[in-house]
Amino acid sequence: MKSLFQEIEDLNSWDYYDRDEKCEIPYWNDNSKHQEFIKNFLKISRKELVESHFFTNELRDAGISFNNFERATHTNSVFFIGSLLYEKLLLKDKINFVREDGKDDEFHFIWFLTSLVHDFGYFAEKYKSKFSYVTEDIASLNLTHNLLDFDTGSRYLNEAYDEYKSSTKLIINEIPNYFKEAFNGKRSSRGESKIEHGIYAGLLLYDGLVKNRIERKEQQKNGVEEGLYWKDDLDKFYAIASFAIAIHNMRRDGIVENPEDLKFSIEDEPFLFLFALADTIEPIKTYGNENPEDVLKNILIDVQEDKIILQNASDSKLDFSEQAKKVCNLASWMDVKVCNEGNTLTIKINNKFKDSKK
Repeated sequence: MKSLFQEIEDLNSWDYYDRDEKCEIPYWNDNSKHQEFIKNFLKISRKELVESHFFTNELRDAGISFNNFERATHTNSVFFIGSLLYEKLLLKDKINFVREDGKDDEFHFIWFLTSLVHDFGYFAEKYKSKFSYVTEDIASLNLTHNLLDFDTGSRYLNEAYDEYKSSTKLIINEIPNYFKEAFNGKRSSRGESKIEHGIYAGLLLYDGLVKNRIERKEQQKNGVEEGLYWKDDLDKFYAIASFAIAIHNMRRDGIVENPEDLKFSIEDEPFLFLFALADTIEPIKTYGNENPEDVLKNILIDVQEDKIILQNASDSKLDFSEQAKKVCNLASWMDVKVCNEGNTLTIKINNKFKDSKK
């Protein structure tokens, strides 16, 4: 079995954008290099506006900027692990993003938006007191393009929402109430009030991306912006990424009655399934006090079409029970079975879980 480190090094197809020089995977033990990697992706995709949406004037006035983003290494690890799983689980057959001009290789574009931005809302959660404009009411975010306006917004937003099965729609519909409960401490075992960072990030991401697209489209019309695609159908892709981020931290208890309906399936919701899987498997956040490169070199992985095997290297000093704790919990909210054999975890992916879309 290869290590996660080696599997990531061997990846060929993760970079969506054409570049004059090949973009290298950052040195894992330097978080600042991972911050640069994210900023570079946003820059080359002409989405720098997204960063300013998250790192507000209030944060900057408090001396907090993107350079304080301590989860950049974890974020990039999720990106690369997801790219690996997409390739090895043959998800190209299940995840198919096609633009209206016929271009059908949009996965890595959507995936980079989802994985690289999924924890940007962490600052709102960590520095809640600095976000004085945020209240328990999502309306306080003052969004021009609201991800939750799927009934009255653009048809592309509606199409993205309508592709989910009925139980996932219930979870999405619960977002405003869940945000309020978290803000008032009702979603914390310690009664701790917080801004739920997944919801916050998903909503701001969609708003920022649509604003950016409209601005770039107008510039393109005037001959200022060249090269990239800025047509309206991108809003569907933006919504897919943003919905995934918005619900990725939400506990489903009390929302959906049937426990089986809580589970994301590789058949019914392959993109959500991939995101949840990659974010859970990712070990750098799990072993936050350890050297990131050592962590990736000591976790071995074998990905087959319907199975993922994770193993602690024979000479590893990592406490593998920490990884097992996270991975074994997958079976409670994803359609998988997990076998824990000490230093080996096997995630068996079920392909029979079905739920009619309504």
